[in-house]
Amino acid sequence: MFDNWRTLLKDVPGLGSYSARAIAIFRGIENVGIVDANVARIIRRIFGFVTIDPRAVIYQRIADEIAESSDDVRAMNFGLLDIGATICLIRPACDKCAFSLFCKRFGVEN
Repeated sequence: MFDNWRTLLKDVPGLGSYSARAIAIFRGIENVGIVDANVARIIRRIFGFVTIDPRAVIYQRIADEIAESSDDVRAMNFGLLDIGATICLIRPACDKCAFSLFCKRFGVEN
């Protein structure tokens, strides 16, 4: 039924890319990543990107790559959303973060 979810959902009024991807993930249609400002912040810090705009294509590409390699795409997306909303804040709690060993931001003062 949702084989071509991108086409089916793109014309729904008020439904943007983020929501369409969330529907695809949580319905088990496709393994894709969802990127909000918090997830973009995690990706930016881990990879050391300078690009601030969370709508930059690179963030979605990386989130999709992570999703494709995940055994549980829903849990992975929820995890990134939760870490971005609770730990990887503007003033991050790096000492509580599972990504601190890989993060280029870890240990850098604000």
